[in-house]
Order: sequence, then C-alpha cells, then structure tokens
Amino acid sequence: MGYGNKNVSLINTGEKYILWKIRPEFYYIINPNRKTLKYFALEAFYIDHTEEFTTQSFFDEQNNYRRFNKADYNRIKMGLVPKFGMFINLSRSIGLNIYTGVGIRYRINTYDNFVDLRQGTINEEHFSPYFRNEGSKIGVEFTFGTKLYYRLKS
Repeated sequence: MGYGNKNVSLINTGEKYILWKIRPEFYYIINPNRKTLKYFALEAFYIDHTEEFTTQSFFDEQNNYRRFNKADYNRIKMGLVPKFGMFINLSRSIGLNIYTGVGIRYRINTYDNFVDLRQGTINEEHFSPYFRNEGSKIGVEFTFGTKLYYRLKS
C-alpha cells in the first residue's frame, strides 16, 4: 500500500495532489530447495490519483482539444501483471529480488470543476502525457525492477 501528497512527493506537484495505491502480489516458488529461488507471481494493482491542474490543455472524450485555467483531475488505474523473477542471496540476510512481467491495465481519466474552459488550438507535442486524454483506455502494463530485501531469520 502507498500514499502520497504534495508534502511527500519527490516530483513537482500542485497543492491538491493526492495519490494512493494498493498492489497485492502473490508468489509461487518454482523449486524451494534451490539456492536461487525462481518464482512466478501475480500482481494486482489499483491507483487513485487526484490533483488540481492550472493553465493546462487536454483532449475530451469526443477528442476535442480544450484549454482551461483551472480544473480538478482524477485518474483511476487498475490492472493485473503476471511476473517472473528470482531471489538472489547476497549474504545470509540480504538479497535482491529481480523481476519482469507484462500484463493489462485499465485507466480512467476525468476532468471536472473547470474555470474558463474553452476550445483550444491544437499546438500539442506528438506524444502527449497520459493525463491529457480524458476517458477510459485499456493498455499494456510492463514492469521490470529490482528490490533489495532483508531477511529477519536465517
């Protein structure tokens, strides 16, 4: 589980930035008698992100380019990612968990409570950020990472 707001965020966010998520993960160790444990895992995730944007633009659900001075933004993202990974022991207590996986995600972006909403002239970069498209979208979720772990009992 995780929670973030303007006070704890490492990136530049607005005053009303809030993000919380839950990411349960279930592991199946392929052969528990090996020194390096290889596994399959299934990770589910749910993210809820709210923020107040100022002086921004976006594409509404009808694909009209719109501009505003202020608006409330909400993103819900959920999905499922099958993974393959391994636990590599660096010592008796410390190790690395290296993993990768590809799954599916479903994202819903909504805008609300506009101040000075107007039609915009399209002057947009070729690959706009995810938050610039209102509505829902199904896509591919890719993960790759390394986690450092500490074992309490040896």
